[in-house]
Amino acid sequence: MLTARISRGASQFITYAGLSGVIVGLTIAARRAYPLLFQRFIGGADPVIAVTGICAVGAVLLFVLWRRDGFDVVRSQPAPGLLRAAGLASLFGLVVIAVDFAIVHPADMNVPFPQSLLFYPVMALMVEILFHALPLALLLTIAMPLVPSNLRPVIVPIGLVIVASLEPSYQLAAALTGAPVAGAPYTYTSATLAFDSAQVFAINLSQLWLFRRYDFMSMCAMRLVYYAIWHIAWGHARLSVLF
Repeated sequence: MLTARISRGASQFITYAGLSGVIVGLTIAARRAYPLLFQRFIGGADPVIAVTGICAVGAVLLFVLWRRDGFDVVRSQPAPGLLRAAGLASLFGLVVIAVDFAIVHPADMNVPFPQSLLFYPVMALMVEILFHALPLALLLTIAMPLVPSNLRPVIVPIGLVIVASLEPSYQLAAALTGAPVAGAPYTYTSATLAFDSAQVFAINLSQLWLFRRYDFMSMCAMRLVYYAIWHIAWGHARLSVLF
């Protein structure tokens, strides 16, 4: 039984290592082709070193979540989670595109094509580690020993809601202080900020549900598909459609 669990754990983290390798490879290609592509987010740090370090931290966090709290990196049958991830991402993508016609987002909100093909996959994994795996691991590590055993089953659902609020809170705070994650300062209307906050919270909560119900790869897949629809495909097309 222990041997089977170790073998299963090894296969999961081999999958994560492969994903990390692809993301580091994209970062290397981006640094060569577009040296300043990540500067807004990491300053003067070397993006390859930064991304490699975050991927390494992610491996530790995912191991903690898998071993103690039962969060899988990838299941033996990943198709159901990946299909639901693609379906949810497509739904959210179509909704935000429709809304974009009514409350137009800034023209410069997306990294332009073709840089976007390298930028958004890298950022997708970084967000999953920094906004999901990291706070979730910290929250559960701190909260579980402090809560009576009969209340522990509710800690994970509450934790998912708390963690889901972090990214929209960060984006809203950045926009209100004149330093939005994307786009020029003060170009976001109140309606845009309200919709984006609600949308990003719903996306994060859906992703974390996928993580708990299925695996980390399903959670990542949802963001990758959503980014492909909203930031890459529509991000390029909207410049000629809306402006």
